[in-house]
Parts: sequence; structure tokens; C-alpha cells
Amino acid sequence: MMIEGCASTPVVQAPAPACRTLSECERACDGGDAVACLEAGTRYERGVSVPRTLARAVSYHAQGCSGGLSRACVAWARTLDQVDDTATGDPRVTQLYEEACAQGEGEACLRIALREDMSRGSDRLAAGFGMLQAGCAGDEVASCVTLASFAFSGILGDADLLVAAGNYGRACDEGDAVACVRLAALVQQRHPAAEATGRDANGLLERACEIGMLRACTEVHSRALDDAGVSARRRRQATLQLARLCDRGQADACAVYGTSLFRMEPRTPAHEVAAAEQYRRGCELDHGPGCAALAHLYAEGIGVTLDVVAAHAYFTRGCALGVTSACTQRGWMEAEGLIPGADPVAGLRQVAAACTQGDGVSCARVGRRALQELAFDEAVPLFE
Repeated sequence: MMIEGCASTPVVQAPAPACRTLSECERACDGGDAVACLEAGTRYERGVSVPRTLARAVSYHAQGCSGGLSRACVAWARTLDQVDDTATGDPRVTQLYEEACAQGEGEACLRIALREDMSRGSDRLAAGFGMLQAGCAGDEVASCVTLASFAFSGILGDADLLVAAGNYGRACDEGDAVACVRLAALVQQRHPAAEATGRDANGLLERACEIGMLRACTEVHSRALDDAGVSARRRRQATLQLARLCDRGQADACAVYGTSLFRMEPRTPAHEVAAAEQYRRGCELDHGPGCAALAHLYAEGIGVTLDVVAAHAYFTRGCALGVTSACTQRGWMEAEGLIPGADPVAGLRQVAAACTQGDGVSCARVGRRALQELAFDEAVPLFE
């Protein structure tokens, strides 16, 4: 049985796209070019030349799959899996992987194996591994990158990590930004196989930025601002580039730019107002740390009018976006009775929950008060 949106015609390895820019790929995709759809979706999935937008990635990968491109079906399943937040998962994912595996897509076979217990999945694992090895040996960079990713995850057991790291380096040289970023992370972690490549983490990130990965550009310019040894001119360049990245919708760049304004020496009220605006822009783009930073400014009345209710709202949003410290701050404001209508005990429970998740500030704050106001079985784990 075929699922809607994925053609049954087997398709060989995806050829290189004829489009060069994202807009060209989008137009070609709309004209029925499945390979262009895959390229457009991949750029949105990875954040290359555009902010990472999984919803757009899903849409373009689905169009490529509908055009009969098995590699696009794999990408569609992979991105569906990333956006799915249900306990059971999207039922289309497994079926897409099954069909793509049958058409010779090694990544699909490996991902099916991960969803099965090893007694059923070992054959899939071997098949997928073999397909990816063949693709990598045939100079297909995408197969090399996927193979390296699975190798470093430990899924492939005794895989040669020196070869895997080399594949990342080779793919980076050939224009795969994700390979550059992953190898950079391994170098930073001082992984022996990654260090053996002789690559420099900063150089790898710069290469990813050159390829067009916006979050890599943000990291490059952020590092320049944090490096006490860089010139004043380089700092000015980094600040300007972060502003441009923010204008392009790269949320983390907005927050880093805001922090650079806030740290200006000497800092003026104008810098504080500008920093608050950049944090606001990042928050509007769902960047949790940006929301938390803006909340702190509202709580202190820096760059904005003092407003504890607004601070609470931005801490709440930052918490929802995964910033544990924002959960702590929101809970503490409620526990201290600063928010009208909020339950202080419920707020204290939020701080206690953050403590149990490893937030040391929360543990320090909740302390003895937890023993006084929370139930015994809620309070005791905080002291274990």
C-alpha cells in the first residue's frame, strides 16, 4: 500500500540539482522538478541560506517524494519525525522509510532498524549499512555524511571512526555544511578520530558559514565577540554581520547581537534600548534565550519600562521554549507573590521541578522553604 504523496516508481540516486539559489530551487520545484524540491527542502531543514524552518522543509520534501524521488521520501520521513510531538509518532514515517528502503535508500533501512528490536532490525541494519557504504564508495557525499553520523552515534558498533571523521572532512570540503558543523563539534569535544583529521573547529564553522548555513555564521561571529584577542575592526564586522543575520530572520543572531549591544563599553541607555529590541526580535522568532533575556530586562527596568507582569510573560515563553532558568524565574516570581492571581505554592513547585532537572540556581533558591511549604515527598528529592 502506498501512502498519499509518495509515488511508487523506484528512483535511482538523486542527481545534483540544476538550481543554484533557493529561489531558483523553489521555482523549479513548483514546475515539477523533484530534485529541486529535495534541494529546497534540504536548505530549509539545515538552515542553509535561510533560517532553519522545518515546516517548509516538510512541504518541499513531500513534493519531491510525490515526484517519485526516493531520497526525498527519506527526507520527508526524517523531517516529519522531527516536527512530530505526539507519543505515537506520525504513522506515515515508518511507511515512507519502508518504501524507500525497498528502493535502495540505505538511510531509510537504518532508520527502520532503529525503530525495531534488534532481533528484527539486525538484517535492516546490515542492509542499510551496505547501501550507504556502496554509495560513499561511489563518491556520493550524502551517503558518506549519513554513514559518518550513524558511526559516531554508536549505532554501527565497531565502525571505523577515523574513516567516518575523514568522510565528514571530505563532505565539508565538497560543500556539505552539516558535515562541517558536526566535525567541528567533534573537534571541540577533543574526539581522537576528529583530532586526527587535523581540522580546526573555527575553520570548519567558517566553511559552513561560507556554504550558507546561517547558524554557523552566527557561531563564527559570536566567537569573534567573545575572543579578547580579536581586533576592534573584527568586532565591528562581527556585530554588523550579526545584525544582518537577525534581519534575515536568524533568531539566535538577534539574541547575540542584543548581548553585544548590552556589553558595549561604555554602555549607554540607547544601547540598552537597542539590546531589548534585539532580544524581542529573537523571542518573536521563538528563540528561548532571547525571551529569557528580555524578561530579565523587564524585571530590572533596563532598556524598557519596569514591568513584572511582562517579565513573567516572557519568562513563561522562554520556559515553554526549553530554557530551564526561565522556568525558575517564572516560578520564583509566583512564589514571591509578585504576580496577581498566581498560586505561590504552584510557583515553588516550578522552582523545585527545575532543581530536580539539574538547575543549581533553582536548588539554591528553593532550599529550606520547600520543606516548609511543599509535601514531604516533593521536598525530599531536592536534598538527595
